[in-house]
Amino acid sequence: MNREELLERLAEKLGYDYISDLHIMNNYDDMLKILEDISPDEYSLGEWNSAVQYLLREEIVLESPRKAREYLMEILRNRG
Repeated sequence: MNREELLERLAEKLGYDYISDLHIMNNYDDMLKILEDISPDEYSLGEWNSAVQYLLREEIVLESPRKAREYLMEILRNRG
């Protein structure tokens, strides 16, 4: 498991100072590229579900890290 939180990693890779800046993101292609390079197994299911809920502002619980990553990526593709 990765010691750095998933949301922190995403914000850092996108050049944001704060996790909250992820809510103002409008370049979903950059986020998708970053997510493609992250293995679902690098983070726990809880970490993936927290990231999905935070980024999408949805109360959803997915059953595996792989499904959570796929769901997040699918939603971002549709927004982009």
